[in-house]
Amino acid sequence: EDLMGTIRSIHGDEPIPPTCVWLGKEHEAYANTALSGLPGNRWLAMAPGVKAERKRWPGKKYAELANSLSDIFEGVIFVGSHSEQLHTRAVKADLRLPSVDLAGSDLLEAAAVLGRASMFVGSDSGLGHIAGAMGTATMTLFSTEHPDRYLPWGPSASWLRGEGDYVSKIAVADVEAKIRQAVSA
Repeated sequence: EDLMGTIRSIHGDEPIPPTCVWLGKEHEAYANTALSGLPGNRWLAMAPGVKAERKRWPGKKYAELANSLSDIFEGVIFVGSHSEQLHTRAVKADLRLPSVDLAGSDLLEAAAVLGRASMFVGSDSGLGHIAGAMGTATMTLFSTEHPDRYLPWGPSASWLRGEGDYVSKIAVADVEAKIRQAVSA
């Protein structure tokens, strides 16, 4: 909002345009192939890996969340960088839903995949913003003040902030309740 305010003389009082990502046919084809092994079409995308410990929600909590939402989602999509696969494995160890690990996809491939997900959940990261730009509902777990300033852009963005700025202190039940509320809206 601050940045758009600096160019107000150009765009006037028009509303800030929505974010979007333009994909090529090859990215859509990648998503089709990558997701072909998951049942149904109601998928929860997760990005459990993040470098900063205060921003990292434990893998056991991601697994517990996905398992508790198995009445809503039919599968889990893991996204992130190659270096985050250790965190993905920790989640998969306790996961009861079918999943696909796409950590290491490039950003446009990740965007195509995230555009097919029903919901994205993860710590504050670029992937959440990409999910929002693709029109996917987001649940962002914050470790910083003013999450309302930093959450993904769009009408389907929700968030929770960890006590003492530690994401690990966010309860699974609180995340589940917010996701159920977002999905039923």
